[in-house]
Amino acid sequence: MGGSPITTADKPPESVINRKARAVYPCEAEHSSELSFEIGAIFEDASPP
Repeated sequence: MGGSPITTADKPPESVINRKARAVYPCEAEHSSELSFEIGAIFEDASPP
């Protein structure tokens, strides 16, 4: 038998897809696993940790 049909409740809201964030302060990386960026840098597909 088939699985349950996918409903809109199973999909993330459109606001979660393509989420963007803008830096409000600069940051200089201290380690190779970190990013450096300037004020106003835009990060796409950003999500909280």
